[in-house]
Amino acid sequence: MHIINEKIPAWFPRDLINPFLYLISCSILVTGLFFIPFFDMYLQGHWWWLPWNIFLAWLPLFFALCLLWAVHGEQSRLIIITCWGLWLFFYPNAPYMLTDLIHLNRFEFVIGTQFSADPAVWFGFLHLVAGVAVGCGFGLLSLVMLQRYTERTRGAVWSWLLVAGTSLLSGIGIWIGRNLRFNSWDILFRPFHLLRNIASQFDRNAFLLCLLFTIMCAGAHLMVVSFNKEVKDERGIRN
Repeated sequence: MHIINEKIPAWFPRDLINPFLYLISCSILVTGLFFIPFFDMYLQGHWWWLPWNIFLAWLPLFFALCLLWAVHGEQSRLIIITCWGLWLFFYPNAPYMLTDLIHLNRFEFVIGTQFSADPAVWFGFLHLVAGVAVGCGFGLLSLVMLQRYTERTRGAVWSWLLVAGTSLLSGIGIWIGRNLRFNSWDILFRPFHLLRNIASQFDRNAFLLCLLFTIMCAGAHLMVVSFNKEVKDERGIRN
């Protein structure tokens, strides 16, 4: 561990290196299973979109790291603003992955009064859940990093406004992606078509779904922050 710490860049949060390495390792494992014939027999081609979604969920973390690097290296304001924009642009792809669990309906978990004993069913279940957890983890880790950065530079109020605003945009983004079936690229290439669809389909149910997804995103972040604080406090007591 000492050798690893020596190789960590100065701008990388030291206490987040383990979660970062765990998430990277798990993402490689989840994605790599698709290329092993033995496991592909169990997956049966169900989740071929999963590696792409994991990649999209990784992008917020990538741009958060780029932002921390740019700030530490005193890069131009344009580069820093670009990193902020790209992070915010791709962030909803991470919590969006939680809704990928709806694809579990492809499996028959209960046959009659008994749970299925088919290994393919439970392997597919665990594989999808692991992929979703990794994708959501990438997003949460990036938000933790940038909240800390914002708290250091702007104060606690601005850091929590960042969390609230990001959660709200993510809630809306999840509804747009899952219910209207648009993606991030449509914001760039079909913005008016996207806005027309939002205006025509945003009703009471859409509002409630956006609110639900927003609470989900904010709640997940609060849980991670609280857990991280408890771990730090426990380490402080031990030391």
